[in-house]
Amino acid sequence: MNRKKTLAVSTLVCTLIVLACYVLIQNTGGQNATIEHSLAASGGSEGRFPGENALNQDSGELEDEADITVQQGAFIARLKELYAEGLDHPRVQLEALESLIRYLKKQYPDDWESRVLEYVKAAFPEYADEMYNQFKRLIAYKKWIEDNYAMLTGMTKDRMDELMWEKRKVYFGDDAMKIWGLELKQNEVRNVLEDIRYEKNMPFENKAALYRQQLGSIYGEISEAYIKAHQQAMMNQFLEVESVQSDLADMNGPERQKNLTAFRKSMGLDGEAINRWNHLDAVRDSRWAKGQAYMKEREKLLKKTGGDDREAKLSALRVKYFGNEAATVEKEEQSRFYRFSVPRIYGKN
Repeated sequence: MNRKKTLAVSTLVCTLIVLACYVLIQNTGGQNATIEHSLAASGGSEGRFPGENALNQDSGELEDEADITVQQGAFIARLKELYAEGLDHPRVQLEALESLIRYLKKQYPDDWESRVLEYVKAAFPEYADEMYNQFKRLIAYKKWIEDNYAMLTGMTKDRMDELMWEKRKVYFGDDAMKIWGLELKQNEVRNVLEDIRYEKNMPFENKAALYRQQLGSIYGEISEAYIKAHQQAMMNQFLEVESVQSDLADMNGPERQKNLTAFRKSMGLDGEAINRWNHLDAVRDSRWAKGQAYMKEREKLLKKTGGDDREAKLSALRVKYFGNEAATVEKEEQSRFYRFSVPRIYGKN
């Protein structure tokens, strides 16, 4: 029985860690985005963590001492419920502290820092000293980022990443790797995807197998839990690779569906999910075939007609292909957006 209980707790902790780290591993689009991401991950700006809405949904303005007592108790109880099981991991400690900080800033904007220790002791007495030390490290690290924002945004991404890791180690020591380790793993995944991008002659099924194998190697013992928690994002980032789309575009319909289904199964989708995807793919294929036929006929019409007669015929053409959606398509075209002239991403749109 003890063994089962230990396994259950370990599984829960692993899930908490994976979910908590999700905010740290999103692919950012530039240097400024990377710094903002780092601020969010370290407690600056308005970083988001799982459980924040649940913790803060009832935290409106407090009117009297009785309200304060009730809401304090409710907040502390929810904090325990969400984080107590995983507090032996520093990432979960930071997640709990971030939720607490946001709550206190909202309720006590003038003196929130002086209340942190009180709340930590009430929620997690056995971890109070350890977590309060983490809080002080977090505040110092966040201040360093904010004080050096201009310098950081002026660096190359590689140099900035290097300096950020140096400072994380300065402030958090050995805990830095435990807290931000998945960020490094996501960088490894991006490198794998970049390698696949240049594999023009590798068949789709081999690319998919390589990707899935590398995910297992990179994330190790938490790979199944991590992929399950981020299934859609993990599939999309593979399907968006240019060489992958080139392979899918070169296939006929049944072959493409067969390969997409095999890939989705390898990413852990069950039978019901596969069936839903197959149906959605069929709907999308039909819509794109109709849209491409419309664009060809539209182009011919524009070359042959003009004036008021052109607009009337375009309107009729839209109704022919899109029925009730014709008015929407017309508005899109008036704003110079042509939905079927953008590239299709097979398996995604």
